[in-house]
Amino acid sequence: MTCNSKGELISLAFLVLLSTLTIYAEDITLASRCSLADAITSANLDAATGSCPAGSGADTIHLNGDVTLAAELPQITSDITIEGGGYTISGDNTYRIFFVAGGALTINQLTLTEGNADRGGAIFSDGRLTVSASKFSHNAATSGGAIFNDGALAISDSDFTVNSSKGGEVRDGGGAIHNDGELLITNSRFSGNSA
Repeated sequence: MTCNSKGELISLAFLVLLSTLTIYAEDITLASRCSLADAITSANLDAATGSCPAGSGADTIHLNGDVTLAAELPQITSDITIEGGGYTISGDNTYRIFFVAGGALTINQLTLTEGNADRGGAIFSDGRLTVSASKFSHNAATSGGAIFNDGALAISDSDFTVNSSKGGEVRDGGGAIHNDGELLITNSRFSGNSA
């Protein structure tokens, strides 16, 4: 192959580079020996943890049953999608469910219930959080009963019911959501939340 100009040579070099780039991602499905905590760690570190396969880049975790937390989950520091499949994660009225620590979390078709924390009963986020077709119910916090957002949050087609903020300070509040960041909500329902 011959190139007639410097522009053609640059274009050819770009095409060769583009053809060698690969975007990696891993699907991690929870099983009896692959817990949600291990799956999050595998995704964060791109390394096998417990019986969960290693994540690779932006990862998707698939639930195959309901989960009740017996301890706090690892913070989310990478790009993770959780496909809920209509299942439920409960914080057992003791634990916050997700903490997005500068990473990105997307949840789809998931119910988060009985989360309990100082900020964000179900989710605290200072990263990117995307929620679709999901439900938040009976979560409680001092501020942000269901979600405390300090990053970028987009919610669509979701329900927030009977979440509560216990308050205490003037700045506290948000029975369903306390927002200190960017927030976009579409086609979602809020009922019975209190602050």
